[in-house]
Amino acid sequence: MTAPNGAYVTTTMSATNIVNDTFEEHVGAALNTGRVDGTINSFIIGAAVPVFTTERAGIGSYGGYYAWNTRLDGRLDTAPLAQFTMFNSTWQSPVIGVAGYYQISDSMTLSGVLASMPFVRATWGAFDGRGQGWLANATLSTHLLGQYYIDTSVRWISQTASDTVAGVPIDSNAQSLEAVAAFKVRF
Repeated sequence: MTAPNGAYVTTTMSATNIVNDTFEEHVGAALNTGRVDGTINSFIIGAAVPVFTTERAGIGSYGGYYAWNTRLDGRLDTAPLAQFTMFNSTWQSPVIGVAGYYQISDSMTLSGVLASMPFVRATWGAFDGRGQGWLANATLSTHLLGQYYIDTSVRWISQTASDTVAGVPIDSNAQSLEAVAAFKVRF
């Protein structure tokens, strides 16, 4: 929690572009080569409500929503103008857990979230799986001057989803580990 004496709402969005990467695909004796473009987008919105606070620390409830999308589009070298979708997956879930903070000094605060993702839904192609997951986040916020801060965060997300497609059971597990440094202005 970054607001020691009250509730707060936070949003994290990230976008990564993949531009003109290469791929090789072996189909029997044939080799297809081409280019890949794509995006990886994630979005988390959450709110925390303090339950117990002291002068320098607090713990409370946390709830929110998580979504992740990966889309890759390809073009074969033999037909560079014919673009096709290679992969398009979406993972999403409500997030329920605990958040806490500890003020290390007047200029540094360590905060974190540990949350369950109880209703994960993952989709791509014919796959429409359900499962669960976990999210853990730790942030060290350093006050620079006035309303300016530098936040250094580490986030781990683990999710599973299962479905049966054309009679074949499929279990999927997605893991991500992100490390981010951000300049923040508080109003």
